[in-house]
Amino acid sequence: MATKKITDKTFEDITSHSLSNTSMLNLFNVLEDSDRIKFLNIFKPYVINETILANILYYYTYEVNDTDWADMIAWKNYRDQNLWWVICLTNNIINPFEEIEQSMNMKILNKNIIPIIIREIQEIKRK
Repeated sequence: MATKKITDKTFEDITSHSLSNTSMLNLFNVLEDSDRIKFLNIFKPYVINETILANILYYYTYEVNDTDWADMIAWKNYRDQNLWWVICLTNNIINPFEEIEQSMNMKILNKNIIPIIIREIQEIKRK
C-alpha cells in the first residue's frame, strides 16, 4: 500500500477538530493511502534532543508516588495533563501503564523547555 504525506492540510482541516499545542496528536504526520484514506503515522518515533536531557539545568527529578500516572505527573509539574507524553518521551517510557512505578525517579523538563520541544516537533513534521 503506497502512502503519501499530506502537507497542505492540518489535522483540523481533515477532522474539523482543533488541537491544543500540547496535544500528543501533534506528534504525528497525516498520511493518505492509495484509497485516499487518511490516517496518522503513529509509528514514527520521536526522541528528545540528547543535549537537553544531558544538561541538569534543563530538568529536575521527581519521585513517583503510588497514585501517580503520567497524566497526573504532568498535571503536578506543568498544570497540563495533556503533556503526559512529554513525561514519557523524557524518560524513554513506551508503555506508561506498565513502566511507571512507585519510588522511581523521573526527569521532568523545566516548563520553559516545553515550547522548544513543541517547536522541534513542528519543524520535524514539516520535513
